[in-house]
Amino acid sequence: MPDLSAFPITARWPAKYPDRLQLYSLPTPNGVKVSIMLEEIGLPYEVHLVDFNKDDQKTPEFLSLNPNGKIPAILDPDGPGGKPLPLFESGAILQYLAEKTGKLLPADAARRYQTIQWVHFQMGGIGPMFGQVGFFNKFAGKDFEDKRPLQRYVAPHEIAHQWWGHVIGWDSYHDQWMSEGFAEFSASLYVQFVRQGLKKFLDFWDNQRDLITQSRPATGDIKPYTIGPVTQGYRLSNAKTRAAYQFLVYPKGAYILHMIRMMFYTARDKDTRFQSLMHDLVQTHFNHDISTEDFKRIVEKHMSKDMDLDENQRLDWFFNEWVYGTEIPSYRFEYQLSPDGSAISSGRITQSGVSDNFKMLVPIYVDFGKGLARIGSAKLIGNTSVEINDLKLGQPIKRAAICAMDDVLALSIQNK
Repeated sequence: MPDLSAFPITARWPAKYPDRLQLYSLPTPNGVKVSIMLEEIGLPYEVHLVDFNKDDQKTPEFLSLNPNGKIPAILDPDGPGGKPLPLFESGAILQYLAEKTGKLLPADAARRYQTIQWVHFQMGGIGPMFGQVGFFNKFAGKDFEDKRPLQRYVAPHEIAHQWWGHVIGWDSYHDQWMSEGFAEFSASLYVQFVRQGLKKFLDFWDNQRDLITQSRPATGDIKPYTIGPVTQGYRLSNAKTRAAYQFLVYPKGAYILHMIRMMFYTARDKDTRFQSLMHDLVQTHFNHDISTEDFKRIVEKHMSKDMDLDENQRLDWFFNEWVYGTEIPSYRFEYQLSPDGSAISSGRITQSGVSDNFKMLVPIYVDFGKGLARIGSAKLIGNTSVEINDLKLGQPIKRAAICAMDDVLALSIQNK
C-alpha cells in the first residue's frame, strides 16, 4: 500500500484508498476537466472536495500541493518510477494522464502536437474568457458599479480567435490586423445580437472610434491613427508611441470589417451578402494563413456594383484608404424637408479633412416613424459636397441622417 503521509495535503484530506489517484477539486468548469478525463480513461481515483466557501484552497495543506491556490490538483501514488507525483494546473494534468495511460493523445508526433495545441488554446483562451463571462454576467461582477470591465467585451473577442487566428491565420505581421480586428468585430456582433439594444451597439463603435482617434498617455499622447496604417502591425509601438499597436490595430481592424459589412448591407437582403463573403473566406483559406491581399480578393469577388467606385471591379480605393492609409474624414449633413415632410427639398453632404482622391460611400438614413432605415448612399471624392434636391420619400419622415449605424469611421459626423 503506497505511503502518502509525507504529503501535508493528506492530513486535511485523508486518503481512504491511497493506492488510487487522489483528485482535489470542485465541480466548476475548470475543476471537472480532470474528473472527466479520469472517467474517459478508466483510471481509478478518489476525489476530495475543495470547498471555496471555507477557503480550503488557501489552507497550508492545499498550498503545499499547489502554491497557486487553484483547483484542480492531483497526487498520483503511482507516478514516474513508481513514486508519488503531486501535480497542479489542469492542462498539465490532462497531458500527464494521457501520457501515463497512452489514451486520448496520438502517438504520431504531428497529430500529437496538433492535439496539444488545442489543449493550450482552451487553457489560455476559451477557459479564462468564459470564466470572465460568467463572473461579469452571473456572479459578483454583475454588481460592480464600474461597468467598464464588462463593456470591454474581452470574452467574445478571445473566443472569436478560434476562427480569426486559428482556423484562419495571418501570413506576416503586416496581416495580423485581420486576426485582432476580426475578433474585435466579432465582439460587436455579440453586443448586437446577444446583449441587444441599438444604443449598446452604437456605444461599442463610438468607443472604437475614440480608441483610434484620441490621444492618451498610453500612446505617448499621440493620436493612434496618425502613427501609421494597420499593416505596420507591432512596429506601430515603440518607446515614443508606446501601446499604439493595441489602440490602433484592434479597433481600426474591427472598423474596417464593420465598414465592409455596412456597404454590403441592404434592407432586402440584410447581412446575407456579407455572410456569404465571410463563409467564402473561411472555406477558401481553411486552416491556412492569409495575407491582406487574399482578403481583398475575396471581398472583390463579392462586391456590389455600387461599391465599384473606380469602375474596375477592384477595391483599391477602399483598401488604400483604410488598410494601407491613415486618413480619417469628417462629415456634415444639412437638409430641409418639404412642408409635408415627404421629401428632402434641399440638402448637402460634405466630406472634409482628406486628400483630393479620397473616396467614400456615405449612407443616408431616414426615419419613417419606426427608426432610421437606410435608403441609399452618396459618393464623395476629396473635400467636396454632394447636393440633394427634391428627394421624394413617398411618405412623411421624422428626420434624416448620415452614417446612423456608425457606418463610416470619421473624426466627426454632424447631422443638422
